[in-house]
Amino acid sequence: MMSRAGGSRFAFLDAGETARRLGIDRVTLDQWIRDGRIKAYKGVGRDSFFKTAEVDALYKELHPAAE
Repeated sequence: MMSRAGGSRFAFLDAGETARRLGIDRVTLDQWIRDGRIKAYKGVGRDSFFKTAEVDALYKELHPAAE
């Protein structure tokens, strides 16, 4: 489904991009944050950001055959 060539240029992703990469909606992302499945880092205001490496690791956990 998703092909990734090499690493990402950005260390952090916003919530919308994180949800897109994981193939989930924002409600699920919020639930996963509450469950401790993924860590949100606070940005300016109410925005949350996610480490690209953590998002990629979670994606690989969810889709082990995607490698």
